[in-house]
Amino acid sequence: MWSSLECLTIAALCGGSGNIESIYNCFTRVHFVLKDDEKITEQKKKRLGKIPYVKGVFIRGGEVQLVVGSQAALFCKSCKKELGK
Repeated sequence: MWSSLECLTIAALCGGSGNIESIYNCFTRVHFVLKDDEKITEQKKKRLGKIPYVKGVFIRGGEVQLVVGSQAALFCKSCKKELGK
């Protein structure tokens, strides 16, 4: 369901893998904790929202939150594996 390309694209839009401190999920969202959330421009936020299965994007408290629905745990696991987090 989730490809490595999608995970790598998200990392790039979040300022690179090195800008991601950790990844975790709640029931419907995948949270990317960032070192510097100022690297996320409005344009990058819009591009994150166009990734397949992403239903919403929120940036708050040093995190990017991707709303993906009930598949959040699977998506989180894929991104952790792909990004080594």
